[in-house]
Amino acid sequence: MRINSLWKLYQNMESVPSKNSVNEVFIGRQPIYDADLNVYAYELLFRNGGDNKAFIVDEEVATAQVIVNAFMEIGIDQLVGDALAFVNFPRGLLLSQESVSLPKERIVVEILESIEVDDDVIHAVRHMSQQGFSIALDDFEYDEKYKPLLSISDIVKLDVMALGMQGIVHQLQKISPFKPRFLAEKVETKEEFEQCKALGFVYYQGYYFSRPQVVKGTKLPPNRVVMLELLSTLHRPGAELKELETTISRDVSLCYKLLRIINSASYGFSKRVDSIKQALAILGLANIKNWVSLLMFSAIDDKSPELFNNSMIRAKMCELLAKQGGAAGLDSYFTVGLFSNLDALMDQPLEDLVSVLPFSANMTEALLARTGDLGKALRCVVAYEQCDWVNVFYADLPMGRIKNSYIDAVAWAATLVSQLNSGEK
Repeated sequence: MRINSLWKLYQNMESVPSKNSVNEVFIGRQPIYDADLNVYAYELLFRNGGDNKAFIVDEEVATAQVIVNAFMEIGIDQLVGDALAFVNFPRGLLLSQESVSLPKERIVVEILESIEVDDDVIHAVRHMSQQGFSIALDDFEYDEKYKPLLSISDIVKLDVMALGMQGIVHQLQKISPFKPRFLAEKVETKEEFEQCKALGFVYYQGYYFSRPQVVKGTKLPPNRVVMLELLSTLHRPGAELKELETTISRDVSLCYKLLRIINSASYGFSKRVDSIKQALAILGLANIKNWVSLLMFSAIDDKSPELFNNSMIRAKMCELLAKQGGAAGLDSYFTVGLFSNLDALMDQPLEDLVSVLPFSANMTEALLARTGDLGKALRCVVAYEQCDWVNVFYADLPMGRIKNSYIDAVAWAATLVSQLNSGEK
């Protein structure tokens, strides 16, 4: 999933009314069951607060908040586990195609009954279906104009409370030739459940099974969201140099700090580096990615300086261990060490943060499970800083060399902090 698409959605959320703390976010969820009462999915619902009510001023903004809260603030795995997530899609979001970047294996696109069906909507829904999204029609009542949507929809939701059983039978007769799977919503009683089962419904939702629940999370501050967007662009495989140059150059303060570090005595270049383009050419893509990530972390001003310092030491020590152990791709070891404190820096679970960053499988496994050679290096570094001597080992290196790697990393971090601080004066 591209985080820049979520950032565009996030920018539209300023007008969402809330009476809660600015750091709190809420989302409703209601289970959807199969005939054996196993949870198949959850419908995600907009909520202003913990009282399980929705005051919706703008459907587009409400859906944007549901998506951002689900994938960035709370975390989709925490919300739905291994189940699917049904999300209501109003017209604007469908036509914008921002949603195409969402994970199709997790999302069921629920087309609202209030949407005016025209050629633009049909084209947008067909495109999402072709991209691999499951399509559901919400609160559906048959009309000839819906035929194009029925032909590309996977699930049709019928409102038991609104239609009644006689109306349900009538709708099934009209819609069944299109062969969708039917979902009975607003099922209130066991009798209704049994009747719907007998009529061939596949999925069920309603107060008889479970009322919506409200899940609360902590909002990622806007500056952190911007940071994640930039980190996502920087670390995306296949990113072109021109795109990265443009992305980095948007932040004047970041450019200044980066060029100051590159032109410091640490690098000792005989010719001054005056542009991000030059820096990319001289240092290479991998080094620039890590430097920019490091400088962004240094700009987080509501965290203890020691946390940033620890991240730098971990990054450098991982790199030094890998170099002495004969590993390739030293920049990856630096990255693993640097990002190992990302949860503490961002005040979000590491699993959720890593899920929206385009890291390789090896990088992700190293950060979350400390596996693979990247993970072994990180595990050794963390063990050393915690004086857990039993686990201080990597690539058959003697303890003396591991100790020297730590000392060198501490000295490197101290020098870097001094350079950054001098640049602030």
